[in-house]
Amino acid sequence: MKEILLKIIGIAVAIMIILTAFTFVRQNEIKGIIDEQEEKDFTITIVTDVASGTNPLNINFEPIILNNKGKVNYSWEFGDGNTTTENKPSYLYENSGEYVCRVIAFDEEGNKAEDFINISINQNKPPVVIISLNKNIHSRKFIPILSMLPLWPGDVQKIVNILENMNPYIFGEGSVVCTAQVDDPENDEIVSYEWVHQVETQLSQFGKPEQPTHNFSGNNTIKLPEIYTWPMGRHVVKLTVEDSVGNKADAQIEFQVEQSMKKIQRNQIKNLFKSAKNQWLLVLNPLVGVLVSSVLLMMWKYNNFEGVKLITLFLLTFVFQLDVGEAFIPQLKAYLDGHPAVLNLVDKLLISMQKIFVNQDIEAIREMLGLANNRPVISNPFPENGAKNIPIDCPYVAVNVSDLEGDSFNVTISGDYVNNMTYDNVTNGIYNATLITPLPDFTDITWKVEVIDQNGKIVTSDFKFKTFVEI
Repeated sequence: MKEILLKIIGIAVAIMIILTAFTFVRQNEIKGIIDEQEEKDFTITIVTDVASGTNPLNINFEPIILNNKGKVNYSWEFGDGNTTTENKPSYLYENSGEYVCRVIAFDEEGNKAEDFINISINQNKPPVVIISLNKNIHSRKFIPILSMLPLWPGDVQKIVNILENMNPYIFGEGSVVCTAQVDDPENDEIVSYEWVHQVETQLSQFGKPEQPTHNFSGNNTIKLPEIYTWPMGRHVVKLTVEDSVGNKADAQIEFQVEQSMKKIQRNQIKNLFKSAKNQWLLVLNPLVGVLVSSVLLMMWKYNNFEGVKLITLFLLTFVFQLDVGEAFIPQLKAYLDGHPAVLNLVDKLLISMQKIFVNQDIEAIREMLGLANNRPVISNPFPENGAKNIPIDCPYVAVNVSDLEGDSFNVTISGDYVNNMTYDNVTNGIYNATLITPLPDFTDITWKVEVIDQNGKIVTSDFKFKTFVEI
């Protein structure tokens, strides 16, 4: 029994010794781990929400710190000369480039930690602008009073300037629409549209240039008031856009303003009547007067008031030579369109008259009535026909050629001091030929335009301008 008790006591003592030894070893291990942890360095790491992009780019910085002793103070350098001592700074990089952002940190015991990160800022690109027009050739509105003024273009422009200052919509809101398509590579907002409309220089009687300029602020579409597009010649539309970053982009486009078709038709009719009056119409007037008067009485008898109106216009126009062509031609065309048999008879009569009066342009009447294919129209010469005080360094002459049916044609421009130019198989547009400069002082310069359409119809026009004396 005693031996068993001694064994138990021995085992208990042995167990106590083993436990004591294990506890001692474990305490030493824990102490070593703590000591090792205390000996680790103070560290800092920069974390950002983004490290590259297009300027201006805002970046949020955050420091991740380990093993610091107490409060930490920071010193940030953003790589462009700017610094801060904030804990978690937010910084805006406005300019493109490569930057190195650094941070230095100190804890309360003076331990130091630092880190850096590379920042890449790309250049913000400007918008891309394209201007389009609803028409490249504009037929100006017919305004009888302005069209009849015997003044130089520059002097007429002065009157137009006064009118548009009173009311820019005095002639209507206009029909020339300018539209801009703007694309920004970074999808920045377009904050401004600055439009400029400029008219080709108009010379006054004494050589003083008049060049109207109109400014618009708005959006991507503007409509030019009718009075702005009344001066004939070249018009330039410019646009400057700016995005929210401050990038600007420019674009421009040109269009041509030509004489009113109503004015052209009016002149054609007047010239035709004048030619007819001087030759064969004088012989036919008495007979035509009697015949038309008889027809007029018959129509009145049978209450054909449409015919009475038509014949009255015919009498005023052809017999009494009054200028009512603007009213007569549309009425006559409408009447003939509604009476095909009469239209056919008129066409045969005109063809027969062309054979008899070979020197008369009867074909022009057939064209106006829609009985024949229209010949091309030459208009808007530059410099204007009869212009004076043209600079001796005038670079070119130009003219607008149009065909009502859109037929193709050949254009030849020739003349004094002109580098002759030919355009083959072209369509409606503006055509020019360069001048041999410098032109001689105080000299009449003549030039000619010949157009032949695909149907063989030939149209020619002669133009002239005078250079000024260079002092």
